[in-house]
Amino acid sequence: MLRAFAVAIATFVLIAFALLEGGCGGASSPNPPSTGGASSGGSTSNSNPNQSNPAAVNGVWIHDAPTVAAHDPFGSQQTPVGALANLQSMKSFGITAIAADCFTNPAFLSDDFAAAQSLGLSIAADIDLSVLFQHGATQFEMWHAESTAISQYCTEFGNNRAAARTPDGRLIVWIYGTHQMTAASWESAIAAVRLNSPDVFLVGDTSGPSPGFDGEWDFWPGSTTTVTTLMPQYTHPGNDSGLSPDGGHRYSEQWQAAIASKAPGVDINSWNSYADGSEIDDNQQLQSETAEYSSKYRSAMAAS
Repeated sequence: MLRAFAVAIATFVLIAFALLEGGCGGASSPNPPSTGGASSGGSTSNSNPNQSNPAAVNGVWIHDAPTVAAHDPFGSQQTPVGALANLQSMKSFGITAIAADCFTNPAFLSDDFAAAQSLGLSIAADIDLSVLFQHGATQFEMWHAESTAISQYCTEFGNNRAAARTPDGRLIVWIYGTHQMTAASWESAIAAVRLNSPDVFLVGDTSGPSPGFDGEWDFWPGSTTTVTTLMPQYTHPGNDSGLSPDGGHRYSEQWQAAIASKAPGVDINSWNSYADGSEIDDNQQLQSETAEYSSKYRSAMAAS
């Protein structure tokens, strides 16, 4: 599925993430909060992200991107033309950066990067261990796969002009499924990554231990010091998050809270996570609200 982050506009970044993988939800997904409401908390943002927090992930992101086809049974057939069409659609709704789920194979992102370069969008890899976890991989196998995937991403796409970076130039990598590894395993994985890619900026989700991460994000609606997550809807079987199947007014309320709190960044979860039922793809109401509020967010950030 796709999550959407917004890219650099003036002095801040609006990033849209779009998650394209079906395994992001399901049995390995973190439990939903007891209430589905959005948190209105958040750090005060400066129009110059290099002040107070030089490594902040500023802007609007969307999770999940059009990388699916080869590895996501829930996604539509993905082609270079399909990737371009997906990213063009995201851009029209105010999304400027994408967190694209590539599981542990960054090669899946090749078509997305080609499309992003032509459109002036940014992409960050979202490394996801769900498939390995669901197939009973050991802790060693998972931390080795995690560190290898991050290092591979840095090698293959680190010099690509579409690669999303922090204001101080660090390559951004999102991590999903921190609850699937122990703190010791994460320490081993991150230590291995830092040996080869010392300047990478790792944004881990809040579902598990987070030793050594540079930032954090929440799968569910809520705020961290790095980013505020918005979830338009969630209809995954067996998980009642309290989010309306059609988005209702909840999505707009989440946006309003993020803008009012001057959230340092916004992460929309998701673009095309069809397995979770959280997608804004093919939903005209949610797409219209995304375009409206991403513009309002950018204006509020520019004025702060």
